[in-house]
Amino acid sequence: MVYRVTKRIFDILFSIISIILFIPFWIIIPTLIKIDSPGGVIFKQKRIGINSRYFTIYKFRTMKKGTADIPTDRLKNQSSLNLITCLQSSEPIDPPAPVIRIDLPSS
Repeated sequence: MVYRVTKRIFDILFSIISIILFIPFWIIIPTLIKIDSPGGVIFKQKRIGINSRYFTIYKFRTMKKGTADIPTDRLKNQSSLNLITCLQSSEPIDPPAPVIRIDLPSS
């Protein structure tokens, strides 16, 4: 019981502090988006969640207005498409890591 109350108080305090710290960003980002290009600042999109249920997501717009958008009904059964496409591509996903040789002294 004490753990749940303590955790709840921490969650509320952390949320309030985070909101206060991020308020300047919530003012600066929309201003920069509005200066950069015409159109709305908030982007709204329907997405598919758990059990194929639709939900609406709101976020700051990162693309210019009029950019093509893929209808969400085409994405319904393509959850593994990106992974399969990456695995089938001829180029590697990540470049190979450099090999470092370390000679250890023998005992």
